[in-house]
Amino acid sequence: MREKPMEERENGVRTAHLTGALPMSEMLETYVDVGEFLGCCAVCPRCGRMWSCPPYDFDPEEVWLRYAAVTLYAVQVFPESGAAKTAALADPEMFLRPYRRALDTLLEERERETPGSLRLDAGRCLVCERCARRDAQPCRFPEKLRYSLESLGANVGALAADRLGAPLQWGTRNAAPEYFVLVGALLTKGE
Repeated sequence: MREKPMEERENGVRTAHLTGALPMSEMLETYVDVGEFLGCCAVCPRCGRMWSCPPYDFDPEEVWLRYAAVTLYAVQVFPESGAAKTAALADPEMFLRPYRRALDTLLEERERETPGSLRLDAGRCLVCERCARRDAQPCRFPEKLRYSLESLGANVGALAADRLGAPLQWGTRNAAPEYFVLVGALLTKGE
């Protein structure tokens, strides 16, 4: 299921808010491959340096098995003005930060409204500026820590393309992509 996107424009940037849902059986069969995607995480410089990133002291597959359904929430960010394109090219992570924070807030609200659910953020944890794991310390805010879809073995590229109609795009050294996609999810006990 995919709903028609809600669009907004501000400061030379257009955004589209996307949602989709699927049963956990389909998620596991089609979009989760823990070995493959944790292998991708292993080459990331954040691997082992953030509590929201592998390696974990738990089996990510077991997280998926506790839930019956997945609702995807995404924001598609189109830098349209020259200034927005320049900012997106100069520092994509900082350019996307306000959209990521807004998506995190939405996911937090959905999680609070849905007893027994678990939100998965659109990337690494943003709670602390410097993760305590880098200093071999336990997480300072374990109640706020959430993982991302990809860090638990989900194929975000396939989910974005198949379930949200927004295939991931990649920019080049000289050009930002037409759009960026941030994808989070809510795992729920009921279908």
